Amino acid sequence: MGALIDGAGTNTKLVLNYEPDPEVKKFIEDPVLLTGFFGPVGSGKTTAGVFKTFLYAQAWPGARIAVMRETWPSLRDTTQVSFFDWLPDGIAGEYI
Repeated sequence: MGALIDGAGTNTKLVLNYEPDPEVKKFIEDPVLLTGFFGPVGSGKTTAGVFKTFLYAQAWPGARIAVMRETWPSLRDTTQVSFFDWLPDGIAGEYI
């Protein structure tokens, strides 16, 4: 899991090894601005959110994107951990 940098200089590319199932892929590729994805534990909701957020940021550089959970501890302890596992600081941007 996680991002890899392939190449150097102007030929550098970000490699993300992730193949979502069909329902998750529909969510990730849905162009609706405000969206949500629901399912049981282990259904890929958090990873889908990471990729949807990343693709949105690529399409709209400089956009402010909110990622929410029901409580700060659940955001910090689960969602944020997964986000940083897939896209570590400095790989796909800088975190404040």
